[in-house]
Amino acid sequence: MRKELFGDKSNDPLKRIKVIERVVNRIAKRVHGKESKAMITPFPISNAMFGKDIKGSILKYMFPCEGIILNGYIRFDKKPKSEVMITANTFGQYNSDSKGYIVDRKISTIDMNLKVMPGDCFNIIIDHSNEEPFTEVWTSFLWEPTVKNIKVKSFLIDELENNTIEGD
Repeated sequence: MRKELFGDKSNDPLKRIKVIERVVNRIAKRVHGKESKAMITPFPISNAMFGKDIKGSILKYMFPCEGIILNGYIRFDKKPKSEVMITANTFGQYNSDSKGYIVDRKISTIDMNLKVMPGDCFNIIIDHSNEEPFTEVWTSFLWEPTVKNIKVKSFLIDELENNTIEGD
């Protein structure tokens, strides 16, 4: 059985407005205070090199939009016998930056926090004098685009709660 929205008040415009206001207030109370969050994940930049004696440039990447290189990892096939110099270069039309890191473990974390602009290039270079050459080097870094480059999508709260969002 369907209930009439205005009931017997359907002829009086003021009463109709009051009924509509009451309905809107009830709906607003249900939605009010509900918060939805979205995760903006950083993008991975990675490479793996294999060879007899890996030195020099081991990762190159060009950025399509403004952002920041957050951090990353470097992994060698074996623990270095001596320190390895890692150089991270960013360069572009208007700026350049370079940071050096010394690593002495098989797997090392590198914190970058380097700002990049559209068209900037990123280059990771290793230099070492290890007695035993590296035959395998893995690199992986995370970069996050600035907010103005992120696509924003709007969803109804019901869609988020019911997980009924379909891909575009």
